[in-house]
Amino acid sequence: MFLKKIRENSFFFVAFALGWASLYGNVLNFLLILLLIVNVWADKAEFVRNIKREKYYLAIPALFLIYMVFHALFFRAESGLKPSYGIFETLLLYFILVPLYVLSVKPWMSVKMLRKALLCFCSGVLLVNVCMFFELTGWGFFSHPVASLEFIYQSRFGGNRHPLGGDLMLEPQAMVLSLASVLAFCLTLIRKKFWIGVMAGLLILCLSFTVTKASLLGFMVGAFIGGVYLFRRLKTREKGLAVGVLAVFFAAGIFFMPEGYSMRFQETVSEIKNIEAGNLQGGSLAPRIAMWSNAKEHFHEYALWGVGLYYKPILKQWYADSSLIASMPNVHNSFLEYWIKGGIFGLGLIVSLFAFPVVRMKRRKQWSLIALGGIAAIFIASNTCVLFVHNNSLTIILFWLSAFYFYLKEFTGLEREP
Repeated sequence: MFLKKIRENSFFFVAFALGWASLYGNVLNFLLILLLIVNVWADKAEFVRNIKREKYYLAIPALFLIYMVFHALFFRAESGLKPSYGIFETLLLYFILVPLYVLSVKPWMSVKMLRKALLCFCSGVLLVNVCMFFELTGWGFFSHPVASLEFIYQSRFGGNRHPLGGDLMLEPQAMVLSLASVLAFCLTLIRKKFWIGVMAGLLILCLSFTVTKASLLGFMVGAFIGGVYLFRRLKTREKGLAVGVLAVFFAAGIFFMPEGYSMRFQETVSEIKNIEAGNLQGGSLAPRIAMWSNAKEHFHEYALWGVGLYYKPILKQWYADSSLIASMPNVHNSFLEYWIKGGIFGLGLIVSLFAFPVVRMKRRKQWSLIALGGIAAIFIASNTCVLFVHNNSLTIILFWLSAFYFYLKEFTGLEREP
């Protein structure tokens, strides 16, 4: 019983620490190694049985890792770089370790435990972003709140920076906020607790600070998927209250729209006009279109087998003739990035991570709207950013995509709670 408590509390700590993983990269993964050993030691037989049950899910990242090693050792790399330490180990720490840890918790997972883990994750994300907020504004926020908020919006929550000794990138931060906002919003409709609603509201507010189109869209789609179903379960009075609160938030967002959103909107309209005129200029849409068009031109070079783990120097060769993207090290699309890196194996890996939970829901006829909402938030953001490359987001993504798959029974049970 004592050991079980330790394992449960360590899982809650991991869920909370995921909120800080966007700051400190793969530091959390080394803790997962220790916790995985403890969980396996406590119930080795059950762990082995679960691996056999989920062998197809676990086999795909293992095959991808084997293929990448084979590619690096036996295929001639165009970049001229030789295999080195720190590349394959990283793949192992993420794509193999994280799903195995999530699976190791399955024997004692329950609806109550899952609910606490979700709340711990949302709390961790909120806490780190509140710390980031006051690091940017200082105590001046209390004396000049309007000016401080204008600065936050115009700077897009400070952009890419190095706070608290960590390394924080805007797009991974926005994706994590989008995911946490979806989960907290759905939990508010399920639990009907005022404090969870406040936490959801603050997470959405922090997400708005980033002024990031893809993550904002991901939140709206994810919240719609989870919210429509759960909204139907509310009583008439609760539905009225929910509609009223949402209407107030929506009206306030339009009436008090920050200047940062107006500037962002004008920039986007200007970029679209330039693109329609055949002039790729701008800092958001234009570079992405230029990178994706460039990748299309070199399709024959990576379509089947990819160009290998050392693909970034090759991308720079492709981009060399374009002043707009010459300094870019990626293609700003997670699916395309892994396709270029690992060919059909890389593309298959990323697609499978999203497809497996949905296929399991369909086969078992157990649809979790919370899980679907979370998957949608991650999926949309991944199409405009290489979130599966950044250490700031990869652990979080793999943890929750694995949880949506392994803990489907608990997620559906959570949604049926009275």
